[in-house]
Amino acid sequence: MRIIAGTAKGRRLYCPRGIGIRPARDRVKESLFNILGGLVINRPVLDLFAGTGAVGIEALSRGAQSCLFVENNASAITYLRRNLRTAGLESHGKILKMDTFRVLPHLIKKGVYFELAFVDPPYKVVEDTEDKKRLLQLLENLADHNILRYPGIVVLEYRAKKVEIPDNIGRLVRFDERSYDATHLGFWHLSEGNS
Repeated sequence: MRIIAGTAKGRRLYCPRGIGIRPARDRVKESLFNILGGLVINRPVLDLFAGTGAVGIEALSRGAQSCLFVENNASAITYLRRNLRTAGLESHGKILKMDTFRVLPHLIKKGVYFELAFVDPPYKVVEDTEDKKRLLQLLENLADHNILRYPGIVVLEYRAKKVEIPDNIGRLVRFDERSYDATHLGFWHLSEGNS
């Protein structure tokens, strides 16, 4: 696993085996950032279910202003810190050790906002009916509480043939989707008039 482009291009990222982390493959990351293009530059980014930070670190390398990594697994966080150091991007990344489903009140209290959010939950979260409802509610609430602001892009990774995600999630509207073997990427943005 490596950083594909930007200031830290080519640097290796570390991910341990056996801790339930599924890092984004290089091919998927490359496609994701090709679709986003320059939309990453100078944007505050939120990386939910961050794992070892591969996607958020790629965004920082490509010019994102900052990234808040939300992750609850202590082992993953150890590697996330190491990966930020390896990339030389520690000053732009902040790690919040917290259950992603409980992060909303914290973000509201801090008064922070983001313009781009990466959401890469374990596949079982999206495939479980109750957890999927909680996830969709979280995404809807990010927009409703102005934590997600214009252009308000959300990228969700999930298993392609196992689950359907609606085109509209509250104020979020799907604008693109791609499949790579078992992996599916969905792209949403804030609907017009909600900036």
